[in-house]
Amino acid sequence: VRGTVNHLKGSKVIVTTLKQSVFDGDFTIDGLPDINTTFLDVRANRLETSYADAATIYPELRKITDVALSKINYLKFKGSFTGYFKDFVTYGTIQTNLGTLVTDINLKLPDRSEPIYSGKIKTDGFALGTFIKDSIFGSIVMDGTLKGRGFNPKTLFAEVDGRIKSIGISGYTYQNIDAKGIYEKKNFDGSLVVNDPNLKVNLTGLVNLNKDTPVYKVTGDIYEINFKQLGLTDTSLTLKTYVNLNFKGKTIDDFLGTANLENALLTING
Repeated sequence: VRGTVNHLKGSKVIVTTLKQSVFDGDFTIDGLPDINTTFLDVRANRLETSYADAATIYPELRKITDVALSKINYLKFKGSFTGYFKDFVTYGTIQTNLGTLVTDINLKLPDRSEPIYSGKIKTDGFALGTFIKDSIFGSIVMDGTLKGRGFNPKTLFAEVDGRIKSIGISGYTYQNIDAKGIYEKKNFDGSLVVNDPNLKVNLTGLVNLNKDTPVYKVTGDIYEINFKQLGLTDTSLTLKTYVNLNFKGKTIDDFLGTANLENALLTING
């Protein structure tokens, strides 16, 4: 390590601290001792920490409550980190107890507003519902681009363009989803192509995932939907049709709106 406190360069550095934190790599740090204005250019061969350790080093993390950072028992990172603590670009692989992420993403953490993020993200399995504290969601496997603001499902805004290999929603794991559109406050507005064993569709429009009163304003082809397997009905019910939907309601008993079905084939109990 060489330089002054406000301009440090280190190469082949190994640091261990607290209970679970290890750093092995190279770095340039400009701006110390004011941590909030310090610029970092870090190349990590190995970076390991936990929420408890990270919050001890950087107490500002405790103010982030929209996502369950405290659920991260361990974090392992290999890659690069460039920027400030509240505005940085990270490229590499992040392993946690909630799952693994491969990222090339810019994250901003403003003092008085929600986090802002943009870039590419890939995961072979991440506990999305646990992380965003919303039990409607389970684990997600995806590869795509993401641009958004906030993590709280009630206020989250995100532009999505990618392939979701699987995602758990309301107890069922949907597979093979190509999604492009905007997700905002539990509303998805865009296009959706699904090739799931129990759901094969090509749809455009708006779907509100509010578990109390879902809303559907959708047009397109439903090649196959098996309602019972998806947990939507107790009766074995299969539908193939072209749809033009504009309704809300959790069950058929509180249905309100219109549902136009053309060239429909409805099968009940075989």
